[in-house]
Amino acid sequence: MLYATNIEDLATPVHKVPETSIKKSKKPEEPVTETDTVIPSPEPSEPEVDPKEQKKLEQKAARAAKAKAARLAKKEKENVPPPPPSPKPEKVTKKRAPKKLNVEVVPPTTTNDDAPPAWFKSFMSNTRVEEAKISQPKKAQRTVRKEAAAEATQKWKEPEVRERVNHQQDQHMASMHKLYSQIFKR
Repeated sequence: MLYATNIEDLATPVHKVPETSIKKSKKPEEPVTETDTVIPSPEPSEPEVDPKEQKKLEQKAARAAKAKAARLAKKEKENVPPPPPSPKPEKVTKKRAPKKLNVEVVPPTTTNDDAPPAWFKSFMSNTRVEEAKISQPKKAQRTVRKEAAAEATQKWKEPEVRERVNHQQDQHMASMHKLYSQIFKR
C-alpha cells in the first residue's frame, strides 16, 4: 500500500448546512396521494431569434446537408468496384525480315607503293629501339630510329615481305568483320 488514507474523510459531504438555519414548519407534512394533482414544470421555451439570424442558420444547415450528401456520394463511388476489363484483341505483330546491309567486300590490298605505311614504320622503329636497349654497344635512340626508318623502306620494297604483311592484314580484317557481323547482326 503506497498511500494511507482515512475513508471517513472521503465520505464527508461537500456542503454542510447548519441545523439552526432550517426552519421547521408548524404543520406536519401531509403525505402525497395519487389523487393529488401534480403540476408539470414549465418546459423551457425556445429563445426568440432574429429573422436575419434565422435565415443565416437555415442557410448554414442547407450547406451542411449538401456537404454531407456530397461526402456520401463520394463514399459510394469509392465503394463501387471497377468494371471488369473488357477483352481487347491482341495485337498481331509481324516479324520483319532482317535488313540487308550494303557491305562491300574489300578485295585484298595489293598496292605497289614504294612508301611503307606509317604503322609499318612505327613497328620497325619500336622493335629496333628495344633491340638497341638490350644490345651491348649502346646507341643513341635518334640514330636507331633513323636506321629503322631506312630499313623499313628497304624491307617494304621486297615483294615477299609486302605480300606477307598484306596477307596478315587482310586475314585480320576478315576475322574482325566476321566477329563484328556476328555481334551486331540484325
